[in-house]
Amino acid sequence: MPTRGSNASDFSILVVDDDAELRDSLTEELRSFDFKTYSAESVGDALLVLYGNRVDIILSDVRMPQVSGLDFLKMVDPFNPGGPKVVLMTGSKDVTFEQAAKFGASMLLHKPLDRHFLLDSLWKVLIPKAS
Repeated sequence: MPTRGSNASDFSILVVDDDAELRDSLTEELRSFDFKTYSAESVGDALLVLYGNRVDIILSDVRMPQVSGLDFLKMVDPFNPGGPKVVLMTGSKDVTFEQAAKFGASMLLHKPLDRHFLLDSLWKVLIPKAS
């Protein structure tokens, strides 16, 4: 289990977004914090990454062509204790955290994303406070 002394380099994050500019920007931003990062432009590509790599967090857009981020959650089973945590991001207001949580999302972030808020949010998902 990750601890407060963990380093970003101990974790891997998969960024899934059909917007190439945002996906590349987020991937580079996370790399600048020393996270190991993967990126995918579709759910199909994301599943291929997950098949061959350990991923701690999936950072996925909600609105994507063909398969939505919510439907993607059903495929990766975020309720599995050993599986990746999922953080969803959206630019619309029609998805609530409660809806996303029903599918297993740990967090719902609204675009545009502030880099410090994103980093803080990811750490909160990676290393939850002890109860």
